[in-house]
Amino acid sequence: MEKKNLYTEKLDSEFEKYNENIDKLITRADNASDGVKTELTSQIEMLKRKRADIEGKIFELKHAGEEIWESIMQGTQDSLDDIKQAIRSAGDEF
Repeated sequence: MEKKNLYTEKLDSEFEKYNENIDKLITRADNASDGVKTELTSQIEMLKRKRADIEGKIFELKHAGEEIWESIMQGTQDSLDDIKQAIRSAGDEF
């Protein structure tokens, strides 16, 4: 159980960092020219969908029984890796 708690604390920390990065992209979009703003807004909407998906997976992981949490953990980590790459790509692009 302690392993699960430590892992979910790590996920919460990573998730918060990604939320901060998304917020920075939102601020950048607000200050961008119309063409860039349109493209960046599209990227942000995709990131928001991914963020909601991860939030659900973290919730599921926190409430999973001891016998299945490790299988849920891999899907959650894959989703975090995906949003990390998407944030990096959006930041590099704009």
